[in-house]
Formats: sequence, C-alpha cells, structure tokens
Amino acid sequence: MKINDYLFLIFKYLKTKKLRTFLTSLGITIGIATIFTLIALSQGLQYYVQNELDKFGGKVIFIYPGARVGFFNTISGYFTNNFIQNIQTLPGVEKVIKAHLTSTVINYNNYQIPANVLVINTKDVNYLRYVNYDISEGTFITNNNNCQVNLGYQIANSPSLNNQKIHVGDYINIFGQRCQVVGIFKQTGGQIDYIILFPEGVYERLFGNINYNYLIVLVYDFNMAYNSINNYINSLKGQTYTIVTAQSIKQIIDRIIGAISLFSLIIASISILISAINIVNTMYTSVLERYKEIGLLKALGMKNSEVLILFLLESGFIGLLGGILGIIFGFFTSYIASMILSFYGFVEFQPYITVQLIVLSLLLPFFIGILSGTLPAIKASRIDPMVALKYE
Repeated sequence: MKINDYLFLIFKYLKTKKLRTFLTSLGITIGIATIFTLIALSQGLQYYVQNELDKFGGKVIFIYPGARVGFFNTISGYFTNNFIQNIQTLPGVEKVIKAHLTSTVINYNNYQIPANVLVINTKDVNYLRYVNYDISEGTFITNNNNCQVNLGYQIANSPSLNNQKIHVGDYINIFGQRCQVVGIFKQTGGQIDYIILFPEGVYERLFGNINYNYLIVLVYDFNMAYNSINNYINSLKGQTYTIVTAQSIKQIIDRIIGAISLFSLIIASISILISAINIVNTMYTSVLERYKEIGLLKALGMKNSEVLILFLLESGFIGLLGGILGIIFGFFTSYIASMILSFYGFVEFQPYITVQLIVLSLLLPFFIGILSGTLPAIKASRIDPMVALKYE
C-alpha cells in the first residue's frame, strides 16, 4: 500500500467518528497544552530574569544581616560601623552604599498604601542607577534634610488608590510627616516598584541614630570583591550575613521555576496517561467495529503488516490531533498569561516559543498515540479473514 492509501483509509474512518476522535484526543490536548505553556513561560521567564539581572552586570553585590531560609531572605540585625568600614577596604570593592530597609503604611487622600522604604543619604542616590533605579518622572531626592520622596511605580499606581494616581509634586503622609513626591521610578516588574526612597537626614531626625541593615557594594573586580567579602564574612562569629549577587538571585528563581515545572509536568503526565488509555480503548473498539471490513481488506490482498501499520498510524493521528489542538490552546494560554504578568509589572516578559517546542509538541503525542495503539493494531493484524467475513 502507498502512503496516500493509508491516509485515505485513516481520514475516512476518523471523519465518520469525529466526536469520538475529538473526545479521545482531548486528554492529550490538555496535557500538551500544559507542557507547551509551561515550557514557553518558564523559558520566557528565565530570559526575562537574565535580562533584568544583566542590567546589574558584574558591578554590584548586596549584603544584609540575616540568613536565607529556603527561597526567602530574612533581614535580622544590623551592621556595625566597623563592619561597613572593613567591607569598604576589601580588595575589589569600589564603594559601599549603606541604607536602612524598613516597611510602613503611607497615606494619600485618605487612602492607605503599604510600602517598603529604603532610607539612604541623598549624596548616594545617583549610584542607585547601577541597580536599576531609574526615574521616569521628576528627579531623585536631592536634599538630605527635606522631606522629599521617590516612589516606586506600583506605589504611585496602587490599586488601593481607587483608580487615582500619585503624581510628581503631590504630597503623601509617611512616618507622620507630610512629604513631597519629587520623582517616580520606572516600572521594572521587581521590588523597586514597591519601594519608597526616603532621605536619611529626615529619618534620623525622627527616629534617632540609624541602624543600617542593607549594603549595596559597587565593585571594580567582581570575582575579587566577592571572594574577599565572602572570606571576611566567614571569618566572623556571631551575626549571620547573607551575600546576594545577580547569579545567586537567578539560582533561586531557577529553583522556584524548576519546582513549579515539576509539579505541572506531573499533572500533564497524568492527563496524557489517561488519554493514552482512552486511545487503547478507542482502538480496540475500532477493531471490533471494523472486524468484517478488516477481513475484506485482507481477503483482497492486504498483508498483516499493512493492517498493523494502518492501525498504528490511525492511533498516531489521534495523538497528533491532540498535539495540534494542544499547541493552539497552549499558544493562546501562554500569551494570555504574559498579558496578565505584564499587567502586574512584568512589562518586558514574553513567552519563548521555538520551532523545537512546536516540533516536540507534535512528535510526542504522535508517538504516544502509536504506542497506545500497538496492542489493538497487533490484534487487528492477526484477524483471520475467513472468520472475519462470517462475523456479524
């Protein structure tokens, strides 16, 4: 038999059983759509994260007192002046920016907005450009003793504001003080969107001496600086300190993506397994329904191997149909997910869809279909034509 003969017989039967074919392939559609969406989003997220971290380059190391617990960082304690001075003198270190990170609730027009506050000396704010703090409106805070603030994008456009926005020139109430907004940061999709930059002098006047708990270390030789900082911290006793770099952030995010991916793949595999069982059932039913037809085809000269190939291809095409529908569904769900993420601040995030992903999403269900139809195909190929022609 020629390939077009196989295709004619396959599509003729599948066309007469459209609903059954669709329902049989539905499980594979769900499984492939899940896998397709998962891979497209996870690859897109990894590229997005890498692109964001590349903005730091090899110029910045963050240090805070406390330990990392699982995926989470906990700030506990503060830096001594001696610690900060020693970090500044280590090989590879260019400049240490000391800051105090805290949280509060601000008030604007009777609306309350929770926020993280980065207290910093205004003479150091320009260095924040190295860590992706870029102003979209207004300017950085410039006077250490005036109550001025810079707002992250999500603070200025908080859902808590009931469709209002905070603009440059407006006043907010923070730490019981009326402070003017002099600048708003560009949207990044990260923690900067939820930060308020607050002048150190004003904070010190309100609360007394500042306990610094966040260091931004600018370096001129990353490897030298990292090794010297790590060795210095390891030599200390008592307080635990955590070093955060672009690479360590990426490793944490990769682990989170990996855990989510594993869970999603398990769910998708269950769906595909159930669909494979349905294909086996459908193909056995098909053999019984076409028992006499198979006998006639074999009586007309069709070989056992040709019957075997016919049923294997038929089950493969059921899987392939599920794969095609899965790609279409996965394509739309990927972009819907990216639109949702963009709404929440991941403005540059896009799903990463490759030719390899599309080919995989076609071949995998096709071979799953063939594998699922193997036993029914063998049964069909062994039918005795004389017995089949008498079958009622």
